Amino acid sequence: MAYVSLNFLFRHRLFLLIALLFFQFNAIAQNLVPNPSFEEHIDCPSGLFQINKIKDWFPINGTPDYFHKCSTHKSTSIPFNIEGFQNTQGAFDSAYIGEAIIPRDDSVREIIGVELTQSLQIGEKYFVTFYFSPENNIHS
Repeated sequence: MAYVSLNFLFRHRLFLLIALLFFQFNAIAQNLVPNPSFEEHIDCPSGLFQINKIKDWFPINGTPDYFHKCSTHKSTSIPFNIEGFQNTQGAFDSAYIGEAIIPRDDSVREIIGVELTQSLQIGEKYFVTFYFSPENNIHS
């Protein structure tokens, strides 16, 4: 018959408790934005102004652009397109959007939207993370 010390059991139970708490808190965080990286698409963009080819997203204002590695059109391909050179952030990323926001001209605001998977709750904290970069093609 094998005997196990109480110290050994306590350490393993403590480890299990910490592990369960860690996973519980991790499970609380969730992304409320469907298709947040624009990877899921209905079709590859074949020209500019084709936000409607991204699953779940829609244009709200202006004519935002959709860029995807599957595009064979020179204006919407990745990494070279009409806006210059812009690769995706990660090795497995394959899409991004282009929006014009010109501070000197309030009439130029390209905006897209998506319906969240759950309603926001009053009093809750929400965090937003995204990458952005200026275009590499200089317009005068």
